[in-house]
Amino acid sequence: MYTCYVNEEETLKYIGVTVSVSLDFFGEGLSVIKGLPGSGKTTLAASVACNYGRVVWFTFYEEKERLRAKLRRLGLCEPTYIYDLPSLGDGIIADYLVEKIADKRPDIVVIDGVNALNLEDERRFSHLVLHKGLASEAPLLTIKEGLDTSPIDYIADNLVELRYRFVRGLSLVREMRVVKTRGYPAYMHLVYFDIVEGRGIVFFTPRGASLGLRGDRITTGAPEVDDVLGGGVEVGSIVVVAGPPTGIASKLLVLTAIAVAERGYKVLYHHHYKFPSFMVFAEQLGARTDNPNITWLFHPVEEHMSVGWWYKSASLVVDGNYMLHVADNYEIVVPLVGRRMIYRAVSLYRDLVGDRAVTVSVFNSISIWNRLAENLGGLVDYMFIFTDRHLVIKKAPNILGPLKLRYSVRGRRVVFERM
Repeated sequence: MYTCYVNEEETLKYIGVTVSVSLDFFGEGLSVIKGLPGSGKTTLAASVACNYGRVVWFTFYEEKERLRAKLRRLGLCEPTYIYDLPSLGDGIIADYLVEKIADKRPDIVVIDGVNALNLEDERRFSHLVLHKGLASEAPLLTIKEGLDTSPIDYIADNLVELRYRFVRGLSLVREMRVVKTRGYPAYMHLVYFDIVEGRGIVFFTPRGASLGLRGDRITTGAPEVDDVLGGGVEVGSIVVVAGPPTGIASKLLVLTAIAVAERGYKVLYHHHYKFPSFMVFAEQLGARTDNPNITWLFHPVEEHMSVGWWYKSASLVVDGNYMLHVADNYEIVVPLVGRRMIYRAVSLYRDLVGDRAVTVSVFNSISIWNRLAENLGGLVDYMFIFTDRHLVIKKAPNILGPLKLRYSVRGRRVVFERM
């Protein structure tokens, strides 16, 4: 069963309802998956094939062991049978394919590189598929290099095109266009996806609005703010905390994380500076950074070039049963990877984490956050802006407009007063 989120167009400002649909159409009849080299055709076919027992895989362009190693790296199962075809001459390939399929009686067949057939062989293979009913015995997935049209496209029950493009030379956008399917609605024509090591294909689309939250709350560590918010921040929410380059947002958030951990919640605090100054700030105030409920995680900013990192971080949160996840220093992440990557990554992360935790992204630059907020604001449930003297709650589910609080550091906690 494949689930993805579908949207009619790619736009950072799209506001709409996310639709969940099944991609089970790959399990019926003859499917053609085509696209340029590196677009994810083999990975998609392998992801589908992993749902079946006996898999027969024919390959024209890749050696057996290289294919097996690639699938292992992606966390995908290896085919039961793999046949290399480059040594077969013209005129016998089509009959060879049909013979092996009939002999092995597999649950699914993958033919990687069908356009290696000459035009006459492809016509003959198409004829045999139709008249011998091969695709009715087991799903038949054929992979084509390029986007040209050829005879097999016309008899295919399902035809998809994989495309990719670069944004600002950094962010890779992948999409699957469903050109035709038999018996499935037309709105499935565009699906966004990424390839993640250990996972294979991950389908998603940016959400246009914040999730409906379930009502459970977690403390902010400050009773005055909890009171304003109706008991704390709702579990499952995305929170943004922004402040000036002085780093006050990070410094105050580390105190919040420690206060939350002291109340028994598990906290994952991941940051992008190997030796963060906020740790020194907290320790100078007497706060215990060695609390066993907190996991401090340094993560190099360069590794954010793929949304695979956000998949991994979501897995850390879910597998570790963390209630609070703080991602600090996002002012250095956004300029590197770009707004589109952040939007896609947050959407994927949110889909995976769901309502299991509160996630806080910290920006030590109000200007960088303001530029990102033009597009990302709809995904955020709470928005806190720190100045050197005040906290402005610009967005929260239970307040109608900006709310300003004065704050001060007393001992090892932050105290807030309503103005």
